Amino acid sequence: MKQVFFFGYYGFQNTGDDAVLYSLLSDLTRGPESYRILVASENIEQTEKLYSRFSVEAIPWDNYVLVNLAIKQSDLLVIGGGGLYNCFLDYRGELFLRGGHREFGVVTFGLPYLAELWNTPCMVCGVGASEIRSNVAKEHIGSSLNKLAAITVRDRASQRLLAALPNGRGVHIEVGADPVFRLFVHSEEYSFNEKEKPLTDEINRLKKPILGVSLRNWSFSGDRDNLINSVAYAINSFSERTGGSVVFMPFDNGGTLESLSEDEVIFDDVIKNLDSKIEILKISEYLSPMVALRLVKECDYMICMRFHAVVMALSCGIPCVALAYDRKVRSAMELFNMEFACIDIEAVTHEAIDQRLVGIEGEKVKLKDIYEKRAKECSKSANVHAERIKQLLNNLLSAKKQVDPIYTMLRAQFSESLICQWVEEYENAFNAGDYITALSYLNVNPKEEVKYTYQKAFCLHQVRNHIDAIKNYNEALKNGFEPFWVYYNRGQCYKDMGNVISAKKDLSKAFDLDQTGEHKESISDILKNLESQL
Repeated sequence: MKQVFFFGYYGFQNTGDDAVLYSLLSDLTRGPESYRILVASENIEQTEKLYSRFSVEAIPWDNYVLVNLAIKQSDLLVIGGGGLYNCFLDYRGELFLRGGHREFGVVTFGLPYLAELWNTPCMVCGVGASEIRSNVAKEHIGSSLNKLAAITVRDRASQRLLAALPNGRGVHIEVGADPVFRLFVHSEEYSFNEKEKPLTDEINRLKKPILGVSLRNWSFSGDRDNLINSVAYAINSFSERTGGSVVFMPFDNGGTLESLSEDEVIFDDVIKNLDSKIEILKISEYLSPMVALRLVKECDYMICMRFHAVVMALSCGIPCVALAYDRKVRSAMELFNMEFACIDIEAVTHEAIDQRLVGIEGEKVKLKDIYEKRAKECSKSANVHAERIKQLLNNLLSAKKQVDPIYTMLRAQFSESLICQWVEEYENAFNAGDYITALSYLNVNPKEEVKYTYQKAFCLHQVRNHIDAIKNYNEALKNGFEPFWVYYNRGQCYKDMGNVISAKKDLSKAFDLDQTGEHKESISDILKNLESQL
């Protein structure tokens, strides 16, 4: 089975970036081919749950040992997910290709160099590029472009920006619409769980028409107060004019490498300026991609600042006024010939937002028809990103067979060091009972020993992932791990699942295998309890 390692801004409670990965995985896994999918993440448990239908395994994005081992073991490294190629803040170039830090851009820009070290094909997939202020960052990115097996970006401006970097001229950069334009296509396959249904039900109880609001806590414009007051003015005017309600949707819950990532902060400031009679639904919790899309679909109009909120609104045929804090927002609106409803953040005024909102209200029916046709075109264009991943997996795996004496020596020395560090860090986590961290190490296990299969089963059992725990207990037993411990712990796992018959069967075997008699009394007590449940 081919292994693909995705590196992006995942697990940070950023709805848009998570939606990019959801769309890519949905397209990649369509068809007969099966893949092992590994994802770098800020939150291991959340990422594995969010993409559970794809059987994703996650590792910490800032763990240098695990990232290197993941690249080494994978057939393809995919760098993707949102606007990864930017550098608004300071760039600490002295940390380039080093571990032990949390400078996201520094890690991201170094990945093609690590992929070259491990002789693993690497692709930049569906990303956005915007302002890169640091000359060192420009050099690191530009010099990496010719190391990539493929590059796809989400708009022409990103293509031009990357091509203009040092060494970027002549590099083939393909353009497709943002991957999230594909999310609507995949929404029909999605089933909402019990935790998600209350949100989707709650919005249906609001008075129509519904105005959705998605803002970013952005301070670079220099006049944040003006932004807050202007949005509040437009909402008050909308409510007075239509009698409708408003929904505040966070596309980032501040999960976080920067202070600009908590949408609820700016929501609260806007709400302070709203008429008390307005019916308001302010969502505070993280919105998974499909829940966000569903909420957007329930709106009649939107005021959007977050880029992927704009993309979702356009995809769903919901007329929106866009506040362009970054070029990418205007680019999305231009795709749908909606420039008239887009306002640069520096040009925001009370009247500007309100006038455009009135304008799209009057054109709602006409705009919906235009949106539907253009959304299909963008969805088709966005499919190029996953298609290139499939193409590389089919055609470029021969790169793994190439032999370079110098790189072979470097790989061997580096690999030995990484494996020693992996063993030490994994055992520390396992022995401390930190099973989530231990599992992230086992997801890139470089040691082909059956004890690690058993320990993975045990870790999964402890975090209540019973189904996968059973699979790994079975594998450990099949490969000869000590039968007593497998039967004993698999029996406990079945008991926790409520499968009394299988639990009784396994624990009875463990009782018979206990040569020392050390555990017979406790097993006997468990068996008596199970017998009473039959």
